[in-house]
Amino acid sequence: DVNGIVSAVRVRRVRAILAGLLLAWLVVVSGAVRADRAIATGPPANARLARQLAARDPGARVGGNTIVATGNGVRVFGVLHRPNFIAALGSRVTIVGGNASDQLGALGDDATIRGGAGPDLIYGGRGAKLIGGSGRDLLVDAAADATVELVGSGSDAIVSGRDDRVLCARGSRHDVIYAGKSVRISATCRADGARVLPLRRLRGRAPFLAARASALATASAVTGNGSNEHPFVSPCDDPNHVDCTVSAFEVRPLTKPWQNEYVPAYRCPADHGYLLRRDYNYGGLITPFGVQIQQDWGRPYPIGISITGVLTRDGLTAGTATGFPNSSATNWIAGGSHWYKVILHCTSDRCHGLNYFRTDFPPPGCAFAGDRADAQVQIRRLSWNRISLAAAGSGGDAARAGSAARLAALDPGARVDGNTVVVTGDGASVFGTPNRPNYILALGSRETIVGGARGADELGALGSGVTIRAGRGNDFVYGGPGGTLIAAGGRDVLIDTKAAAKVLLTSSGHQVMVSGRNDRVLCSPRARNEFIYLGPSASVERTCRANGNRVLPLSSAGSAEFAPDHAHAAAVTGDGSNEHPFVAPCDDPQNVVCTVSGFKERPMSGPPFTNEYVPAYRCPSDHPYLRRLDYAPFGTELPRGVEIQESSQPWPIGVSISGIKRVFDPKFGSRQVATTTGYPNSSATLWNPFGKHWYRVVLHCTSDLRLASR
Repeated sequence: DVNGIVSAVRVRRVRAILAGLLLAWLVVVSGAVRADRAIATGPPANARLARQLAARDPGARVGGNTIVATGNGVRVFGVLHRPNFIAALGSRVTIVGGNASDQLGALGDDATIRGGAGPDLIYGGRGAKLIGGSGRDLLVDAAADATVELVGSGSDAIVSGRDDRVLCARGSRHDVIYAGKSVRISATCRADGARVLPLRRLRGRAPFLAARASALATASAVTGNGSNEHPFVSPCDDPNHVDCTVSAFEVRPLTKPWQNEYVPAYRCPADHGYLLRRDYNYGGLITPFGVQIQQDWGRPYPIGISITGVLTRDGLTAGTATGFPNSSATNWIAGGSHWYKVILHCTSDRCHGLNYFRTDFPPPGCAFAGDRADAQVQIRRLSWNRISLAAAGSGGDAARAGSAARLAALDPGARVDGNTVVVTGDGASVFGTPNRPNYILALGSRETIVGGARGADELGALGSGVTIRAGRGNDFVYGGPGGTLIAAGGRDVLIDTKAAAKVLLTSSGHQVMVSGRNDRVLCSPRARNEFIYLGPSASVERTCRANGNRVLPLSSAGSAEFAPDHAHAAAVTGDGSNEHPFVAPCDDPQNVVCTVSGFKERPMSGPPFTNEYVPAYRCPSDHPYLRRLDYAPFGTELPRGVEIQESSQPWPIGVSISGIKRVFDPKFGSRQVATTTGYPNSSATLWNPFGKHWYRVVLHCTSDLRLASR
């Protein structure tokens, strides 16, 4: 029967078609499942604590660097010329400080922590090796089998663990060592004049109970709210003396790991209006002369204190300042409920005070004498910049060996008040802070980088098998060989030029640029409106071709819409400063909206993290306003009307511009006219170290206020 044969053939065809559709569906689903499983692969078990610590970001209060790393065998390096707050949660970690005042700590066993040139506060655990730097450090270890080595003179050590050891470098003098009963002290320490005291003597340095009794008697007399405009002020405990103590201020509690706050502002009373020119500090802290810190004894010195800002009176220091970047108080990384208290030592004799403008000279008309003769050589500088510059020439910096230390020293985050993290060690994990831009570079294998929540991060790897998870900002992600790059909630750009990398897209609106051999791009069903540029040997999962995603050859990526106008380049004026920004004429001045492409390229070459401030640029006077249109490429933050072009694809340079200049129009309000340079307005950071590269700024300007950016 012919009809029966035809019907049977049709049935078989339908079954074959259905089977093919089912197989295709299974392939799609299995691909999506693979992508989701890879995306769901979590960081280590202590990632929750690491995220909490990174979110508290103590470095933000003083323009410093915050680093949180997990994983065993991690090596992490502090930046130079800024304070570092570094917490390592794994075992066998190595931490190397910078040359400002750092707070360095490890919770795991067998950590090695090496201080830098500044006055550092260093916390260790069981089996730790704590090595001071050339500054006046405080090294604390209460666990067993630790080794503490004092290098700089005038340092303090508090060592109470079973079978702990204290060593002293030759030339380290005038150290104070508080030791438990089973602690062994090197003969070198005693030979160089170190004071070795029992732990019970430690409490005598902060007679809190006596101070508290005095405070209770006079606390009601404290005025002010702790701001710089209305600092806390209280009468002297002993106003009949020329030099007096003010101890009525309340204690300040901190309860969570790495919880931090600005230390409030305090001022001497009017009848004893100047801070006393005497050092009440101990190792590891920075406070002005005349300022004393007391702490509780749940653990030795559990809170790191930094006060660099001062209030003045008649050219002399009269109190402490609060707010950025003047002060901070940071609870140690293991947490616990602790408190600190500020005590002022004030004087009514201006010759006993400190000359604010020339700290190495007495107040005008006075002379150093008597018990203050030594103060002349002990005067400390009162700003981070001065401290850093004074320490920059220290021989301790030369000992920081290896590429990680050299890369950390480039510190691109410093240009935009961000964090710089360079981490080595197989299997390490490092977490960005949530409210500032993070510049993170992984040098080891199988490491994990987790970006911050809202800042525009630049994240990259040189080691193999590194997983990089972007944050919620517009992130610039540069992968290494065999790495995994995971997009997040911002307009990210994910780049790989090595081999065998995997890019995972789980949300919408990203750009992928992969040129490595056997690179792969995977998409979940939530990935929509993606731009995916592929090299010749890269592959893309079938789901990536749906949902409005565009899959294009890499050769078509980023071709400049406007070539540089060399005819107008000669007409560029200015020096790129905020006072004299670069200005060039429009390419097409006859139009209401014009393009300014005559600015010169900015060449960049060298190792990763090479960086500079992006100069300032301004629209020409006949088209003075930036256009209200977004030209920012993926993975960058730029003002509207500003475009970036680069020498090659994938992009070798990460660019960020946040500073803008506005003018006010009575009818239309403020309008943007220029970009600004310098801290914290802009940065350009090199990520591809091979060859010479450049970037160029192009402006889109208008003469119509209605089209101008606000």
